[in-house]
Amino acid sequence: MTQSIADLLITFRPGKPVNASLIRQIETEAHLSLPEDYANFLETVNGGEGFIGPNSYVILWSAEELLRLNRAYQVD
Repeated sequence: MTQSIADLLITFRPGKPVNASLIRQIETEAHLSLPEDYANFLETVNGGEGFIGPNSYVILWSAEELLRLNRAYQVD
């Protein structure tokens, strides 16, 4: 039986979407262009935490956390 994406993500708690200006800020600070698919992902789900399927737990940092942590570790 095939599970739907909604079934796989039933306990995943997504972050609030980001706007295009934050995506541009990330690209500027990191000196790179985010892949279009990843930028679209951030505009839909900005990080999150929870189970994906029955046995896989994931924590995805938000774009804001990535910027803050990169600054703290002095990396792009």
